[in-house]
Amino acid sequence: MKRFERVLIVGGSGMLAGFARTLCNHAVRVSVLARNEKRIRAVSDTIESIACDYNDGVALSEALSQIETPDLIVAWIHGRAPHARRALAESVLAEGRFVQVLGSAHGDPGHPERLAEMAKAVEGLPIDYQAVVLGFVLEGGKSRWLNNTEICDGVLAAIDSERALSIVGTLEPWSAKP
Repeated sequence: MKRFERVLIVGGSGMLAGFARTLCNHAVRVSVLARNEKRIRAVSDTIESIACDYNDGVALSEALSQIETPDLIVAWIHGRAPHARRALAESVLAEGRFVQVLGSAHGDPGHPERLAEMAKAVEGLPIDYQAVVLGFVLEGGKSRWLNNTEICDGVLAAIDSERALSIVGTLEPWSAKP
């Protein structure tokens, strides 16, 4: 995997905690932005913690102004939060990369406009963009959601691949999702 100078992971204290720990081996500096500072600190003592609710535009702006410009941002943002997505994309170093980790609903084959809407966060910016959609797993005729290890491994593989769109697990058949 490419080595990054400065990485910011948004939402990296939950299901992306393993990803955040792994990225410490591929970056000079890793920061995690999440609401709960105690949970961020539990991820790794080498990670810079930024306690902030990305739904609070003023707090997010202030938090982003306090850090060095990242060359990679990986964001797991619940809900639409277009202001947060755009603010994060605008804070990526020119020629850097913005990776959005998205829930399975964004990959619903019946709603292709959802992925297009998420990509609007980077319109007109001189950065690379990747969408990583978290699907599900089919096993023995049943389906289940991805576990945290599968999510972390999938996001790492997606970043390594540099593909504009990566699906972790599967989205088909859509009717089989858990």
